[in-house]
Amino acid sequence: SEIRSNGADAKTMVFKTKDGKALAPFRAGQYISVSVPIGGTMTTRSYSLCSSPEWAKRGEYNITVKRDDAGFVSPYIQDNWTAGHEVTISGPQGHLYYERLRDAKKVVALAGGSGITPFMAMAYAIRDGHEDFDLTILYGSRQEEGIVYKKELDEICAACDKVHVV
Repeated sequence: SEIRSNGADAKTMVFKTKDGKALAPFRAGQYISVSVPIGGTMTTRSYSLCSSPEWAKRGEYNITVKRDDAGFVSPYIQDNWTAGHEVTISGPQGHLYYERLRDAKKVVALAGGSGITPFMAMAYAIRDGHEDFDLTILYGSRQEEGIVYKKELDEICAACDKVHVV
């Protein structure tokens, strides 16, 4: 439904259901698989959900696609998808999420570039009250203008004392 620039070479794709109904609930840190038909070939790529689990209730998922000019799918998505483009996705998958019975109350996450996306969902989930743990993200970027989700991370850190970004 919307495409937003995010850093120098990344775009956030906002998916919404046609009817506004809820999407499958997910745990912050999970991913979806996206089916992309390119030139008669159906390809599938997995992208971490980088939105709040709360937003699934209103029928919204977000993913962020970083352009890799040597890649096959990311340039296609960035150059061809527009708002209103219909996309086929899987339900939420994966086990990179906080589990209170398994994980310590204080979590340190390491991320670089677009690898911030699962931790972005965790930061939103903590802020929105879906998760209850302390998250410190050690985040690297080659250039300041390439920092994906810089504004949003700054806002979450200012609003929530359980999320810290270094």
